[in-house]
Amino acid sequence: MSMANLRFLRQFGWVAVMESGLIQLAEIIACAVAALLCYVGFKLCEAELVQRYRRWQDR
Repeated sequence: MSMANLRFLRQFGWVAVMESGLIQLAEIIACAVAALLCYVGFKLCEAELVQRYRRWQDR
């Protein structure tokens, strides 16, 4: 979707900007950043849970 948006902006230039092409690109980037933060948060929680489980298992 981001590549199509970039192609739209490159092909139509100022008309694309006037049709909110930059706003849509910013929304796409914001969603991608939010997804990345959720993934990193999940992996951090997963690593902590695995570490706690292994400590509990070694008792």
